[in-house]
Amino acid sequence: MACTKRHVVGSAFLLAQCLMCLAAVALAHAASDVVEAPAMSPLRGIAYGALPCTEQFCGGLHPSEDMLLNGYAKQWGPEGRNDLAIMADLGANAVRLYHSLGLDGNESHVGFLNHAQQVGLD
Repeated sequence: MACTKRHVVGSAFLLAQCLMCLAAVALAHAASDVVEAPAMSPLRGIAYGALPCTEQFCGGLHPSEDMLLNGYAKQWGPEGRNDLAIMADLGANAVRLYHSLGLDGNESHVGFLNHAQQVGLD
């Protein structure tokens, strides 16, 4: 499999999270002799990429693959199917997106991120 920009962005994000956690533990250790690990729950994520159509069925039209755009709110938001709340109800606490943030432009992802936080997805 070829390494794409999406893979690099996703890997870099995970690495950054790990480094931030290690830095927090190192700072806590430097501040005291006893280090208590932060309370953490297991990661229970769901991969999400519910694009509404494919090339074969869209008549050659290609919608943006950026599921975080407000144009997809009827799928992930409360005014539609509410996929994010369904995932949280199933016990998920994280969502893995197949299409990374911001690869298709500079459009806002605030609605998706706010709703994900409201339903308890990190």
